[in-house]
Amino acid sequence: MSQIDFAVINAGLNAETVVPQWLPDGKRQGREWVARNPNRADKTPGSFSVNLATCKWADFAAGVTGGDLVSLFAYLYHNDDQGAAARALQDTHSIRIDAAARQQVAEASDVRKIDDAKPVPIFPVPVGAPAPDYNHFKFGEPTCVYTYRNAAGRTLLHVVRFDPEGMRKQVVPLS
Repeated sequence: MSQIDFAVINAGLNAETVVPQWLPDGKRQGREWVARNPNRADKTPGSFSVNLATCKWADFAAGVTGGDLVSLFAYLYHNDDQGAAARALQDTHSIRIDAAARQQVAEASDVRKIDDAKPVPIFPVPVGAPAPDYNHFKFGEPTCVYTYRNAAGRTLLHVVRFDPEGMRKQVVPLS
């Protein structure tokens, strides 16, 4: 087996897909997946949650936290052995670790800024980025979503249209 590369393995996982599989009794609340902690006598959900956007997780009642999906999987299924968890995830999800995969992860994590105060959007959307939430806090559910892609088919951005009742159409970019 190849060397473990936690960044590539984490980038190869989709929190929206794997977290509900690992914690099937939970439910989505905003950007969080809230569930019972299967590693302790947790009778009701509430103190154990996973942020589906950042992949950070915590059991606030037990004071246990982690910063990515490999650490969550290790906590749930591998007695906190992150190496064993990473190898299992790499195998079960057929994640290749090679120079190209490492380069993609490096490019995706490269935060490009004009200056310290204004971040610049990264195009195309990084590999492993969570699926966007198109709902708007004020306009509700969109009536249409237009996805713009580059020549290679990678998503660059979305333009989301809303037709709120009693208002003119609203068109909002999402990157």
